[in-house]
Amino acid sequence: MNGHYNRYRAVDFKIPPQVAREARSALRDLEEYGTIDYERPIDRKYAKEMAHILAEDGELDIQELERMLRYFKIDAESKYPYKEASRSSDEGIIWRLWGGNDGEKWAYELDHQIKEVDSGWKRSGPTWKRRYAP
Repeated sequence: MNGHYNRYRAVDFKIPPQVAREARSALRDLEEYGTIDYERPIDRKYAKEMAHILAEDGELDIQELERMLRYFKIDAESKYPYKEASRSSDEGIIWRLWGGNDGEKWAYELDHQIKEVDSGWKRSGPTWKRRYAP
């Protein structure tokens, strides 16, 4: 399951087609426009890498999802959120490298599903056990 704990088998980590399309589109724009200004350290380090992962139509692993959630939180708390930028601006392209609006929605939906699963499990030494029967 691409590094997911067995307890998350009910969570679908498959990248939705609309998220993959948005990342591919942003990568094409990035190639066409050349260099863009990455003001935020998280963008400089991970935006392009994340877009390649999302564009592959595969699955995310937990660490990649956590990185996406961290990015969307940083953007939401920003004085000038990239979410509100025009699609063709540097900021708009960066937003789309992370999956755009659909990527944000999907990442938060996955986070919610994981929290629901985690609420039914407890740590017991080095393993996890169900708190209650399904």
